[in-house]
Amino acid sequence: IVNWRTHLKFPEEAKLSEEAKDLISRLLCNVEQRLGTKGADEIK
Repeated sequence: IVNWRTHLKFPEEAKLSEEAKDLISRLLCNVEQRLGTKGADEIK
């Protein structure tokens, strides 16, 4: 997602859980902070 910091919004009608929003946010971050950047074991 291009410019996710300024454009990503979670609309109410999407009815995403807080856990889902957290997962999406953790995948859409700087590479140094991204979930799984240290390997697959970090996700398991």
